[in-house]
Amino acid sequence: MNTDSKFIHLLKLTIAILFFLILWFPIIQMIHPILPEMKSTENRELVKKPKIRFSLKALRNYTKQLNMYLNDHYGFRNFIIRVNCMIHINLLHTSPTRDVVLGREGWLYWDNNNYGNNLKDFYGESNFSEANLDNIIENIIKIDRFCEERGILFKIVLAPNKHTIYPEFLPLNIKNRQGASTRLDQVKDYLIRNKLESVLIDLRPTLVLSKNMEFHPLYYLTDTHWNQLGAFIAYTEIVKNLRLRYPQIRILDIKNYRVVTKENNGLGDLAGFISMSGLLKDMEIVLEPQTPDLAKKIDSGIELGWISIKRYHIEKCNYPKLLMFGDSFIVSLLPYLSESFSDSLYLWPYTVDFSIIKKENPQIVILELAERNLQFLSNPLPMAFEKIQGKS
Repeated sequence: MNTDSKFIHLLKLTIAILFFLILWFPIIQMIHPILPEMKSTENRELVKKPKIRFSLKALRNYTKQLNMYLNDHYGFRNFIIRVNCMIHINLLHTSPTRDVVLGREGWLYWDNNNYGNNLKDFYGESNFSEANLDNIIENIIKIDRFCEERGILFKIVLAPNKHTIYPEFLPLNIKNRQGASTRLDQVKDYLIRNKLESVLIDLRPTLVLSKNMEFHPLYYLTDTHWNQLGAFIAYTEIVKNLRLRYPQIRILDIKNYRVVTKENNGLGDLAGFISMSGLLKDMEIVLEPQTPDLAKKIDSGIELGWISIKRYHIEKCNYPKLLMFGDSFIVSLLPYLSESFSDSLYLWPYTVDFSIIKKENPQIVILELAERNLQFLSNPLPMAFEKIQGKS
C-alpha cells in the first residue's frame, strides 16, 4: 500500500471515528456525564425522567414521556442551543424563536400567541369579541358589587406591555403596523359605556409621560417587566388614585430613595427564552431607601398550593388594609405598596377569590393584570384556586 493510499485510508478511518463520536458522545454524556453541563436558562421546568409502569396504556404514555425527557436532557443540549442562538443573533441578526422579537438598541419584546397575542394585539388584529367583552363587564360588575356591599373599594390595575410604552424600539416593519385600537382600549371603552371607568387604573398615560421625563428606562431591555423605577412610578399613580377614598394612605417620595444603576448582563426572562442570559446588555435600576422600611413580612396564614402568597404588616398605624390579586408584575410593586398599608396581602392567581375577600375583610381590593393577561378578566367568577393550578 503506497503512502497516498495509507493517507486516504487513515483519513476515512478518522472521519468514521469522528462521526461515531459526534453521534454517540451526547448520548454518553447524558447517561454518564464526562464534562460539566451548561445550566439551562429556559424559563420552564425540564421534563423529569418517567417511571415504567407495566400496562398497555402506561407503556404508550411512557414512550411519549421518554421522548420528551430525551429532548430536554440529551448531552450538551444547552450548549448546542446557545451556540445556535448566538449564530442567529450575532451573525444573522434574527431571533432564534418566534416568541421573542429583536428590537433596536438591544431591546427585546415578547410575542407569544398563547399569552395575549402580543403583536397581533399591537396591530389591532386580536380584538375581543362582543361576547368576551360582555363576560368581562359582567365579571367586573360582580366583583365590584360584592366589594361595595361590604364597604370595600375595588380597583383594577392594568400593567402595560413593554411595546405599549416603548414602541419606538420595535423593528420598523413592526412599529409601522401599530393599530388604532388594542384589547385594553376595548375594555376601557366598555367600562366607560357601562359607567365603570372609576374601577380602572390605567397606567399607560403616566408611564408614557414619565419615560420622556426620566433619564433611565422604566422597563428592562431583556425582560417583559418594568424595573424598580417603572414599578415606583406605577405605585405612585395607584396610591394617588386610592387616596381619593382613603387620604390617610402614606405615599412614598422618590426623593427618599437613591437611584443606583448597575449592569446586569441581560438576565431577564426574554434573554432566557433565547438562551442568551448573561450575554446581553441590560441595566438594573435599584431604588435604595434612605430611611428604614416600616413594613415587616409576616406569615400569610393561608396555604393555597402553588400560588405565591406574601403578607406584610405595619404596627400602630391608621392606614387601610389591602388585598391584592394579580400576576408577576406585583413583585416589583410589593416593596412600595407594603409601606402604604397597615396590612397587605398579595396573591398571584390571575383572578379574585370571594372567599379570601370574606376572610380578610380588607378596605381595598386590587386585581392587577398585565396587559397580555387581559383574557383572564373574561373567565367565570368566582374561580376556585384549585381549578387554575398549573398555570404559570
